[in-house]
Amino acid sequence: MPPKPIPASDAKFELFCREYIVDFNAGPAALRAGLAKATRSARQRGYEMLLREDVGQRIRELVEERKARIEVTDDALIEEARRVAFADARAIMTWGPGGMTVRDSGDLTDEEAASVAEVSETKTEHGGTIKVKQHDKMGAIRLLMQARGMLREKIEHSGPAGAPLVFELIGMETPPARRPAAEPRRPRPRPAPEDIEEI
Repeated sequence: MPPKPIPASDAKFELFCREYIVDFNAGPAALRAGLAKATRSARQRGYEMLLREDVGQRIRELVEERKARIEVTDDALIEEARRVAFADARAIMTWGPGGMTVRDSGDLTDEEAASVAEVSETKTEHGGTIKVKQHDKMGAIRLLMQARGMLREKIEHSGPAGAPLVFELIGMETPPARRPAAEPRRPRPRPAPEDIEEI
């Protein structure tokens, strides 16, 4: 017997919506909200919750509240990814046969500094090393491509509880039945060597 739908006034309804916007994954959100005790049933419950209009509305409200709270626009996020994607390492350091020189951080523009993920220095009695690590350039390019719709993630759709989707075609004629395929021709048996007459 399927579980009863959760009313919008129930605390688990609100908890599911809040847990869902953590990682936008319905199965784990249903587990964390206490809607199910096992992963398989959690996927089903999460799927059922996402089909509800009131759940979708509450999730949209929570996402908008979070955007307002952190005061970050979609454009600001894309701009930061653009800074990383198109950063040029030569803007923050120079290198060649004579060694490497890193520019003073106070001399970097905001755009140049945005590409730097980590700077570390190691000193020994024989000298030292400076390590400059930049953010993942290809990861930022991928994010920008996704934002522009240039990359499509492969999404596998399935029915309830992971079952295959079933489609019903309406208004289409049933195609004529196929004729059974002809049986493959069998090779003729070869005569045994003792059955062959010498000429």
